[in-house]
Amino acid sequence: MSISRRAVIASALAGTAAAGGVLGSQQAGAASAPRSRAAAAPAASPPGDVVGKISVGYQGWFAAKGDGSPIDRWWHWSQDSGQPPSLTNNTIKSWPDMREYTRSFPTAYPNLNNGQPAALFSSHDQQTVDTHFKWMRENNCDTAALQRFNPVGGEGPMRDAMAVKVRRSAEANGRKFYIMYDVTDWRAMLSEI
Repeated sequence: MSISRRAVIASALAGTAAAGGVLGSQQAGAASAPRSRAAAAPAASPPGDVVGKISVGYQGWFAAKGDGSPIDRWWHWSQDSGQPPSLTNNTIKSWPDMREYTRSFPTAYPNLNNGQPAALFSSHDQQTVDTHFKWMRENNCDTAALQRFNPVGGEGPMRDAMAVKVRRSAEANGRKFYIMYDVTDWRAMLSEI
């Protein structure tokens, strides 16, 4: 017998709501003003919203020199982000298919085998984000988890700009998105978040 994720979540939420009601009743007896039971239970995402949907991670962390981003570097494309990616300066794991991007940024690589210049995209370009969310729509991916790191650190302005671009594309393509924080090495996270 298999159990659905929705049943597990509903059961957990019911337990939380019941515990909130018990705690609320105990606190109401001690306090002069009774607490609302509805305020004690967290709201669940309703079926059809993000529960039971296909979600993907979205990093949006590639930048290129001259793309207008707050970083204005070859961020995540090369070891020395001040210089374009090349045979000796790269961190590229696989070359992206660039056919559907209207804007690209030339690298220091030699031309591709088809004779085209070796160019890459920037996540900061709205058309790049639009292309990704169009692909999500075409492939029935419902939700994107936009990854963020420490927003008060050096990546903050780029992450803020990407959140605006992702929201615009998600809404235009009928997709949902939410922010997912990676708090690795964020020492002051508790006070800064």
